[in-house]
Amino acid sequence: MSPETAIKALQFLIDHSGDRQNIEVDFFGGEPLLNFETLKQTVFYGREAEIKTGKQIHFTVTTNGILLDKAKQEFINRYIDNVVISIDGRKEVHDAVRSGQAGKARTTGSSQIL
Repeated sequence: MSPETAIKALQFLIDHSGDRQNIEVDFFGGEPLLNFETLKQTVFYGREAEIKTGKQIHFTVTTNGILLDKAKQEFINRYIDNVVISIDGRKEVHDAVRSGQAGKARTTGSSQIL
């Protein structure tokens, strides 16, 4: 997702939040740290919007943690309210609920997993 699209989505949420003071925005799905620039720009926009609107925007990022380097950790510790670490289960369970590369069905033993 581009930063422009993410910011438009956040602004839409702000515009339609009525008199709600607290807004929750969660970055998840796939791995949000792969698109860290979009995450950062959206959070910066949100922090500025808090000042303009008096609303509080609570940001959460869900990550498997693999891409957490020092710079990302510092940003998250400063600007993100919550961090969720996703941990996949046993290989058999993980593989059974995930498609292979490019969405191709995965085959295990005699059964095909979509």
